[in-house]
Amino acid sequence: MSVADASSFLVSSTPASSSTGSSEVFTTHSPVQMNIWTLFRLPVGSEQTHIIQKVGTKRHKKVLHYCLSCEKQKAKPIWSSAYTGNAKEHVQKVHKAEWKEWSRNHGNSLRTDGPNQASIDRYMQPVGVHCSRHLTLRQAFDKPRFIRAFIALCARRRVSLSATEWPELQELMLAGNPTIQDLLKLSRRTLVRLLERNYVEYRKQLQTAIQDAVGQIHFSTDMWTSPARRGHLAICAQWVDCEYRLRKALLGLPQVLYSHSGECQAVHIVRVLRSYGITTRIGYHTGDNATSNDTMLRALSDHLMTEYNFNFNPVACRIRCLDHILNLALQAFLLAKSKEALKAALKAALKAALDAIDLAEDADPYEVFSAAMGVPMVQNNGDGARPREIAERARGKGKQKGFEGWGSTPALEKLHNLAVWLRNSPIHHDLWERAIGISLGIDNDTRWSSWYFMIDRAIRKKNEIIKFLHEHDEACGPNTLTHGDWEILRCTHQFLQVFNSGTLWVEGDRAGLSQSREMMDVILAFFEQQKNLYSSGERKDLRMVHSIEMGWFILNKYYELTDTVPVYAAAMLLDPSKRRRYLTQNWPEQWHQKALDATQRIWEDKYKNMPLTQPEEDAMQVDGSLPSPDKPRNELDRLKLSLQVELADLTDEDDVQLFLNARPISIKPLTPLEWWCLPEQRQRYPRLHRMAIDILSIPPSSAEPERTFSAARRTQSWDRLRMTANNLERLECIGNWLRNGHIDLVHIITAIEGMNEVEVELDFDSDEMG
Repeated sequence: MSVADASSFLVSSTPASSSTGSSEVFTTHSPVQMNIWTLFRLPVGSEQTHIIQKVGTKRHKKVLHYCLSCEKQKAKPIWSSAYTGNAKEHVQKVHKAEWKEWSRNHGNSLRTDGPNQASIDRYMQPVGVHCSRHLTLRQAFDKPRFIRAFIALCARRRVSLSATEWPELQELMLAGNPTIQDLLKLSRRTLVRLLERNYVEYRKQLQTAIQDAVGQIHFSTDMWTSPARRGHLAICAQWVDCEYRLRKALLGLPQVLYSHSGECQAVHIVRVLRSYGITTRIGYHTGDNATSNDTMLRALSDHLMTEYNFNFNPVACRIRCLDHILNLALQAFLLAKSKEALKAALKAALKAALDAIDLAEDADPYEVFSAAMGVPMVQNNGDGARPREIAERARGKGKQKGFEGWGSTPALEKLHNLAVWLRNSPIHHDLWERAIGISLGIDNDTRWSSWYFMIDRAIRKKNEIIKFLHEHDEACGPNTLTHGDWEILRCTHQFLQVFNSGTLWVEGDRAGLSQSREMMDVILAFFEQQKNLYSSGERKDLRMVHSIEMGWFILNKYYELTDTVPVYAAAMLLDPSKRRRYLTQNWPEQWHQKALDATQRIWEDKYKNMPLTQPEEDAMQVDGSLPSPDKPRNELDRLKLSLQVELADLTDEDDVQLFLNARPISIKPLTPLEWWCLPEQRQRYPRLHRMAIDILSIPPSSAEPERTFSAARRTQSWDRLRMTANNLERLECIGNWLRNGHIDLVHIITAIEGMNEVEVELDFDSDEMG
């Protein structure tokens, strides 16, 4: 079956009306739109299989189809054709009864799915003297539904678009209906075109939904290099829809060519935002701490001001990914490889060292500096070191032992070496699996959580591992863990567990900006607590103190940067369970007024005089239990009015200061955003709830782009590197929209309208791989 022939199947119908308990009524299609090939079959035996069609200088094979009615009538020869128009004309003129019966019973079989969808048993019933069982089974096959399901399968489960050509899949379909062999033959090129058309239609549906958002639309971005060595920019959005539900979606995954600079990223972001019609409705951007994001936001601000006269503040609208900040802080703690932490630590230590040298001129500068850093001094004279280490130190590549992170402690190094020993030999791995039951895993330098999970597995299987190391003492050698090593692992696990819990919360769907600064307050307090614990007494450990300081320097740096973004404090103050009481209880007094003033400015600049929309005005109306003034009142109504008390003006409470000064309340199990989206809060605070929704709907981390990259990596596996960047973007977007409930499979568009057979046959790009 040719691509041109297949295209005639690709039509869909929608129910004109339906009601519970009654038969479903569908719109009627003209005969030209029907699938005529269900009345034909493919060639068998020695029958001619195809004809050659010449279009310009190109030659194309057109598959012949043989008339089932002619075969039933034992006509010689059996009439055949490769063209849809000829086939329709033949049936309409020669087999009028079949045409009439088929048009009446099957003209609307290309239906939408629903609870009243006819089953295959319906088509097994006799529909006319001329309809055979073979023809009835062919007519029962729902081609549009098959295409809808297949595109969803490719987008959600990452099946190749060429799977329709797999003999195994066709055999599976034929097991359910053995009469549709020719109907299953859709080429990959046809599905690529269908994917493109459906992507455009789906994007229109998402565009309509996102334009109905309540308030601002926030976005997060990140860059990624695919296995095909192409740069992609993930652009994700988060907003509150018209039903006051928090929604998120992948807006685009465009390929970024030739340059990954912030200016280049801004051009792609503006183009994507323009395609959805939301360029003047964006709120805040969430991204990692890369300097290219600062450049991108400045360029984006210039574009929006120049093209749309829209003011976007690149500094105040810059939300830094909390997950990324925690990762940097823990990397500095474990590995001491963060340049930012080292610079901050050296700056603080240098100031303390210079002050000490001024006070004691005969002091050794190295000893003073080491004491200021809080770590043992290591002389950098090369004594006892190998020539290669001395050369690396001379070039600045070496790292003094005293300035390494907590990951360099003997206990963690032994655990790391044990993980390497297991990974390097399948025999070792088999012995371990039989004795321990779970894989130990291995750490890496980019994800601190790899250390935590490795230590966590070791702690959970401590007894089994001790027995294993005792039985294989000779093979494990110096990597055997002692009692002291296990104690260090336990303390490390206890320390990292706090960060693991915080990371899981940040990446969750219920995370909000109102808890971001609170989380940083908690972690900073935890750093201080642990530093005091290991600074003196029985648990004194200068290496641990140094490692904690490295992580503290990183976290404190980004904590101070939140002062340049007023919504951090505003989000926390708008949390009904915190309000102003959180500041007075947990912050130094000199910080209070700055946070309150920043929140007040946001309220006055954007929301205090905001005009109310019609739904908000309706929500403010008093309950209509009393008669309307327009209705005539009886004596009872007049008596009730005489006793009515004076009602409070709801708008009097619609002020940010009144809300902040009120007592905090418990809102569990709701999140702060869910609390503000309740109808009673929207009625009580007609303007303030808009401010709260805009701020509390900001994503605290850029986890959504990371999820997109993880999914895209599975889509473009190593055996699908020829997939084009456009197809990768379409598949990931459709999969994301299906997963987040933005589109419905029932309304997928499977028709290629306005394309004749020659266009379908010739108009495809042969390089579009799926």
